[in-house]
Amino acid sequence: MLDIPYKLKRVFYIKTIFIIKIITIINKDPQVKDPHNLRTRRIGNDFAIEVHIRVQPDMTVREAHVVA
Repeated sequence: MLDIPYKLKRVFYIKTIFIIKIITIINKDPQVKDPHNLRTRRIGNDFAIEVHIRVQPDMTVREAHVVA
């Protein structure tokens, strides 16, 4: 079995919790379907978050951009 240092386990745990919270917030919008390709990075004291989403196929591009 691989022995992962405690510090590294903690980083993975915190990142997993962070990702779950982000996906939970995204899923609160009923117009958003299938959030995927989530990417996060830290920029100074802020975070940049990118995510791909799907919307209803009958939405216009303008409507989809409002959702995004």
